[in-house]
Amino acid sequence: MAMTFGWRGQFLRVNLTSGELGTELLLPEEIKDSIGAHGLALYLYNKEVPAEVEPGSAENALILATSPLTGTLLPNGGHYSVVTRATRGAGLSCANLGGAWGPELKYAGFDAIVVQGKSPRPVYLWISDGAAELRDASHLWGKNVRECGDLLRAETDKKAHVCCIGPAGENRLGVAAIVSDAKFASGAKGVAAIGGEKKLKAIVVRGTKGIRLARAGEFMATTRRLRHDSAATLLRGKGSRLQGPVLLVTSVAEDIEALTSDGVRPRSCFGCTAAFSSFVDDLTGETIARFHNESLPQVDAAQLREHRAFVDLGLDYVSAKALLASGKCDGMQDGMQDPVELAAKLARGELGENTGADVNPGEVGNSGCVVGGYVLVAAIATAGLGDDSGVDASMFAAAESAGCCPFAAALMKAPEIASLLSSATGMDYSPEDVLRAGRRIATAAGK
Repeated sequence: MAMTFGWRGQFLRVNLTSGELGTELLLPEEIKDSIGAHGLALYLYNKEVPAEVEPGSAENALILATSPLTGTLLPNGGHYSVVTRATRGAGLSCANLGGAWGPELKYAGFDAIVVQGKSPRPVYLWISDGAAELRDASHLWGKNVRECGDLLRAETDKKAHVCCIGPAGENRLGVAAIVSDAKFASGAKGVAAIGGEKKLKAIVVRGTKGIRLARAGEFMATTRRLRHDSAATLLRGKGSRLQGPVLLVTSVAEDIEALTSDGVRPRSCFGCTAAFSSFVDDLTGETIARFHNESLPQVDAAQLREHRAFVDLGLDYVSAKALLASGKCDGMQDGMQDPVELAAKLARGELGENTGADVNPGEVGNSGCVVGGYVLVAAIATAGLGDDSGVDASMFAAAESAGCCPFAAALMKAPEIASLLSSATGMDYSPEDVLRAGRRIATAAGK
């Protein structure tokens, strides 16, 4: 294999029908314009899958992709994307997730995974330093996300990272979520349901290989400055409170009035340097949450536990709560109002045929992070799509495709991303290249 920088230069192809696995090359000049992650996943899907393929077909693919900056010292540089076709005759759905699974895939030797076919029985994929195998997952089918992760690390490697679906994905629900390391759940419509359709319970990854950078000194100097600036900046989020502790963030800005001691950092995400001070309702201007206040009200603590229970079942908290409140579900007894019990019935497919819910393929689902007792879900990657210039949407889409969390992306500019991509890969990127790729990705997400 030719020398590659940033990129691993290869992806893993998995055929669940035949059980065959193989490694194929990714030519740098071929994928340069994709930037990575969401863009790379879109590129591979359109290259590998005919446009007329039905979501339930064995030919439909589930693509997981990283970027050349994933797993480096890029601030919050752990994001990866999962793309598939979930709706007949419509565009592609994409889930963007954080945590350490994406970096681990890079350390294991792959930029992406292309999953096609359908398994006759539940399986999981185990990847370790360039080697891969499909294993029986019958004993995991029906298990919740945390149980699945614990069992899989015991079977493979205690340091492995797990991307999986819960019972909701197994039962192909439209409100299911794909979950990374039991904490980072993306409810992008239909993505987890395609995992259930293919009988793919989980992908477990362990890697120990370093990443080569073309101009390491230049890259490290830029990332050190970005990490310092990010750590020294407190962010105020704006948006709305969707359900319980879940806050939808549509924009972020530096909070110049807050004290450094007011900042609270998200928990557990790979390379996170972000710090938040507060969250403000877009419409009313009311401050809903001041994250430095550690005395979390009892109701929010209870709602956070409820959120955790939904994620364990592989449910997207917001859309699942909305579905349960819609009156569309069958078999809901008047006397049983406990939301966790209802969620369990929903995830097991016991509440009727309407639980599939309508799928909006243009919706890009972002994983949330826990900050000061709240769950922040980023919607800023597609904010501003109606703007004639599209610059903001392009910037966020490009930064996220480069492997960066959208919260950290708010502090980055096109020249910085171009510099990082150039010094990591050894290929020349201009700011215009970055915005052009971002515009293409953002436009695809908005369809």
